[in-house]
Formats: sequence, C-alpha cells, structure tokens
Amino acid sequence: MGQIVKVSKGTNGKIKIDQVWAVMDCGWYVNPDTIRAQVEGSVIMALGAATMHEITFTDGLVDQKNFLCLSNAPDKRYTTH
Repeated sequence: MGQIVKVSKGTNGKIKIDQVWAVMDCGWYVNPDTIRAQVEGSVIMALGAATMHEITFTDGLVDQKNFLCLSNAPDKRYTTH
C-alpha cells in the first residue's frame, strides 16, 4: 500500500487535504469493490490519525465532534486497474 497526499495551507492557517492518491498490489482478487473499500478505509483512517485524533474529556465526556468520516473526506477520484 502506498499513498501520496497533496496538502496546502488553508485560509485558517491549518492543513488542508487537497487530494489523495493510493495504490495497492493485492494480487488476485474476486471483487474490485471490496478492494476499493479497503483502500478508501485505510485512507480515511490515515488522514484522521494524522490530522484529527486528539481526544480530551470534560467531566468524563469526550469533547471532540470532529472525527474524520466519509462525509467530510477530501475529494475522491478512484480508478481500479
């Protein structure tokens, strides 16, 4: 698995993820949709871990509501070969 991430500085001074390219040599496969889902999931997990996964608590409750999910992920362009 390999990934390239194009980033820029957002207007608020924070990192902005512009685009992600991911490749994987998985060998023989039956369902390309399963492979695509695995790659998409790994990209989302990596971006979240790199940019947003701080967890703090107040009175025993989690403060964060900013975890990365598919709805706020960067623009996706997928090609399967």
